[in-house]
Amino acid sequence: MANISSLIGCPKPFLDAADFSSTGYIAGRFCNPVPGFEGLLCCLPCPADQWMYEDDMVRIAYNIIKLSIFGLIVSVFLLTSWAVLPPDKSHRHYLSVGVVSAVALFSLGEVIAVPRTGSPCHDAITPKDMHTSVACAWTGLLFVYGALSNSWWVLMRMIWIHLRICWDRTPGPRFFWISQTLGFGLPAVLLVAGALASGFSYRFGPVCFLNHENAFPVFWGWMIAAASLACIIQGATVVYCVRVYMKSHRVIAGSGAGSGGVTLWLWSIGRRRRETDVGVAAGARRRQWRHIQRVLHTQWRSIVLTAIIMWQGIFFAAVFVMLELEQDRVTHSPKGLEWGLCLIINEGDKNKCLHLAHQLVMNKNLVLASLAMAALTGVEILLLVRSSLFTAWWILLRNPAQYIHTRGWTRSHTPPPHAAPPPKPSAEKAELGNISYDDSAVGMDSTGLGHLGTLDSVGGDEENPPVPPKDGLPLKDSLPPLQTHATGPQGSTRDADDLREPRSPSPMRSPVPGPEGSRGVGTDVDMDPPEAEGPDWVPGWAKGGPSTSPIGRVRSTREKRRED
Repeated sequence: MANISSLIGCPKPFLDAADFSSTGYIAGRFCNPVPGFEGLLCCLPCPADQWMYEDDMVRIAYNIIKLSIFGLIVSVFLLTSWAVLPPDKSHRHYLSVGVVSAVALFSLGEVIAVPRTGSPCHDAITPKDMHTSVACAWTGLLFVYGALSNSWWVLMRMIWIHLRICWDRTPGPRFFWISQTLGFGLPAVLLVAGALASGFSYRFGPVCFLNHENAFPVFWGWMIAAASLACIIQGATVVYCVRVYMKSHRVIAGSGAGSGGVTLWLWSIGRRRRETDVGVAAGARRRQWRHIQRVLHTQWRSIVLTAIIMWQGIFFAAVFVMLELEQDRVTHSPKGLEWGLCLIINEGDKNKCLHLAHQLVMNKNLVLASLAMAALTGVEILLLVRSSLFTAWWILLRNPAQYIHTRGWTRSHTPPPHAAPPPKPSAEKAELGNISYDDSAVGMDSTGLGHLGTLDSVGGDEENPPVPPKDGLPLKDSLPPLQTHATGPQGSTRDADDLREPRSPSPMRSPVPGPEGSRGVGTDVDMDPPEAEGPDWVPGWAKGGPSTSPIGRVRSTREKRRED
């Protein structure tokens, strides 16, 4: 800086901004006016991050981003499997589809940047933006949309789990459409707003990010809000589970005797009532804990994956929000001026000034960790890959025609035109009553969304595959019959329902001669549960009046024997 050339122009390594055009991302330049020289604006050569970190920083960042290729492969495999394979093998659910779709877009934005097709700089001092680089535009759009969509799908997943565990409610079609709106619609609106209000440019590494202007209200603020709300909901769910666990395993000690003014008889009545209330409450708590255990057992994959992605999103957002403030510290702080003078004195040898640069920028390991978390997001969805997917693909590749025929039957709930009609029930089955096969477990559910809308009906996204029929019979006919014994007066007991008004035998039960000395044995045929028939389900014996009662047969048989 002591020679005359440094007084005429910018000292090495800085470049004069007047020598370059006003195209590219002008706000991304690291420039400062030189005191005492009006109109002289000296800028740091592009890319600026190479002057603030070690030489291997950019190389390591590129190698980390290559991990997103594997994540993209896993995402495409899962989405293809869910689209092609039947639900009982793929265990698909719209919340899982939303999360994986967002991860696929997020990973695709990083994969585009892997080849390093060109320099991130438009000229010697100006980085490229979305208007001067097609690759920058695509990486920025996919990255921002995938990150926003992923954060909102994680939030909806947390809300779903909270409703299932804490409120014992399965969200229906309304929750489905709200999830689609927040998971895909809201990020699209914010993406358009961000592209118009801020734009994309190369800020660090090979991926374009939102520019500094208006980045927080259109991107980072929404992402942090969704991740924070998901964190709060997860914390409330965990506290609820711990509370129920402690209550269900708490040893309740018996209460002692009352005071001397209360008689023993009144005290015993009150004690029995208290013990009854305590027993009922303890049973309810145990049932509640068993319900939570079932949900946790079937949904542990989704819970773990959602928690990981949520905390990664919070960490990633915090790191890049601090990076947004980095440019102001470099160009307008006294430490930034000291670092610039160090570069001038050492004629552009950055290694002698790195100790000053590290005070201005974020720690190298922290930045690389955030990039690694972003790249590993696609790898973590391996939690959703099941062995049943590979088995189903093997069956499909071995016999595609048979698979397509079976899949068509499963989806349409009606046999194809060339299929043979279903066999008629035999006379023996006709005597047992008209039993219809309910295929709701195979296809659609009460929400009208099918397996794409049910996550926990039989395990949901973690559902167990349906039990195969036995001997060619429908599922309900293949179950073993339930045995109900009617009792006689000789030291045996009878159900309290036998004291009701006598009714004629039910067509759902046929008398079977019992051993000598017994009044008779009845065999119950398994009936459809209420949830299989809908909210207006009425038992078959209740529709036909007294003549079809399932408990009147024992009574009428006893009276007939008395008449004989």
